[in-house]
Amino acid sequence: MQRIFGFIGHLVGAMLKGFFFTGMAAALVCAVALFLTEPNHQLTVDTSLAFGLVIALLAGMLGAAVALSYHLSHLHTLRHAAQQYSERRSGKVRARSGSLARR
Repeated sequence: MQRIFGFIGHLVGAMLKGFFFTGMAAALVCAVALFLTEPNHQLTVDTSLAFGLVIALLAGMLGAAVALSYHLSHLHTLRHAAQQYSERRSGKVRARSGSLARR
């Protein structure tokens, strides 16, 4: 069971990393593009900055979605962990029922 929770924690961590790094890369590209296209190279708080922030946010969400789809494509490791847990659990039940039958 702990391996399953470990996988879920790893999945959430990967999504956060994907969100952060993709969002930061997009924010950097947007900031440079806005800086170069503004007259006198002065960044002001207006709609173009808001669009840049929205683009960075959407890119971060895309990065998180890519990380999620990549890790979910490797579900065989989670299935394997669940099978091992089930086998260990059924082995304990058999051992208990066998010890009761001997008495």
